[in-house]
Order: sequence, then structure tokens, then C-alpha cells
Amino acid sequence: MNNRRAQLICAWTGPVLAVLFLIGAVLLGRFIPPWVRPHYNAQKVAAIFAQHHGRILAGAFVTIVSMSLVAPWGVSVAAFRPHEYSAQTVMALNDVAYFLFLFTWAPFSIWTLAVALTILLDTSGEPVYPRWAAYLSIWTAILFVPAGLMAFFKHGAFSWAGLMTLYVPVGIFFVWLAAMTTLTIRNINRGEVHTDQVPAGVPYAVAVTRRSSSRSAATSAAS
Repeated sequence: MNNRRAQLICAWTGPVLAVLFLIGAVLLGRFIPPWVRPHYNAQKVAAIFAQHHGRILAGAFVTIVSMSLVAPWGVSVAAFRPHEYSAQTVMALNDVAYFLFLFTWAPFSIWTLAVALTILLDTSGEPVYPRWAAYLSIWTAILFVPAGLMAFFKHGAFSWAGLMTLYVPVGIFFVWLAAMTTLTIRNINRGEVHTDQVPAGVPYAVAVTRRSSSRSAATSAAS
């Protein structure tokens, strides 16, 4: 398998992730929008898991394949024996699942900020990614932050079922994923393939070999 094909396959895993997440987390498991709310009592949470345990297990399986996260695992544990666990245990496992999914926002913010910094440091004449992609990455990092407030609220926009904690971070992640996937596939199709050779002025993380003869000529003329 050549380098270009391998990178295209990696880039297309983004859309595959999005489709599987939609099937698992939204259509099957109903993690988004949640069947359960943080202010529900233990008996109500346990009853919901008992009623829908088959769909929740199937949704957790598909979601964990798509995202490779621990959070869906926590949901699947809660749904595994809903009639045998105490109501308080089911509620606690559900809370843990959403905390693992959303409260761990910091590494994702660092990731998108690192992408933004790499793009902004690209001082070559033909940047690999446009600057607007860096600004989108910065905004994505910022909009992940409200997920950290979920520990303080059981109602409203900042609870783990709320607009600012659940829907905004998840929504902006998939907007960012779609944008970066589109740009990456475009770059690969143009012949801009990652190599170990780092052109002057281009950070290693986005080092590319420009294989188009016209672009090579333009770069040589500029230098």
C-alpha cells in the first residue's frame, strides 16, 4: 500500500466515525438526546435502563467502536444487568459514563489547539491548511470547556444533558472533524502527502512533499 492510499484511508475514518456515532449514540442507544437526566432519581434511572437495555447495549457497542471511548463501556455495564443492580448503582454508572464522555474535555482542547498552532506556524508560501482551519480549531477548543462545568449542575444548559455541556461540545467536534477531513482529503488528492522530509518553514506535523511539477517550479522560483 502506497503512502497516499494509506493516508486517504486514515482520512476517511473521520466520516466513518461520524456515521457509526450517529447510529450508536443517537439512533440506537439514545445517549444523545439522553433518555436519562441528571436530576432523575435512582428508581427512574433504573427503570429506563431496564426498559431499554437491549437498545442501550447495542448502541454502546456501536458507539465504542466509533469513538473508542470508555464512556459507552460504562453505559453498557449499567445496562448489562439492570434488574440485578440496585437503582443507585445503575444511576451511578450512568453518571460515570457521561462524566467519562464529557468531563474529559481537556485533552481534546489540547489536541485542537496543537492543530491550530501547527497551522499558524506554517510560514511557507503555500500553507497546507488555510488559516481559517486554525481559527476553527481554536474555537473548538474553547467550546469544549463548558463540559467541565457539568459537575456543578443537575439542571439546565450546564448539566450533562444540557445545551452547553453536551450538544455544543459534541456538535462543534463533528463540525471540526468534517472540516479537517475535507481539507486533508483535498490535500492528499492534490499530491500533498506526508513524508519525513521537512520543507523549510513548515512544522514537522504538517510536513509534505509537493509532487505537482507546477507547484515545485513555483516554489523554486520563489526561493
